Amino acid sequence: MGFAERQRQVDKWCEAMEASIRKVDTLFEAIEMGFAERQLQVDKLCEAMEASIRKVDKLYKAIEMGIC
Repeated sequence: MGFAERQRQVDKWCEAMEASIRKVDTLFEAIEMGFAERQLQVDKLCEAMEASIRKVDKLYKAIEMGIC
């Protein structure tokens, strides 16, 4: 096998590796986008929970004021 043939094989291997890397990059981008969407949902849930906790705190304060 001559140098030119080996060089073509190396070039093909490099192209295949670059294609694989692009696929992995695309996969990671999709995962990150999914993570960002889930993080937004978690943030909204946390905000709702905090609002509920504030309501409960106000209720307890009202009860304490009425009892004391």
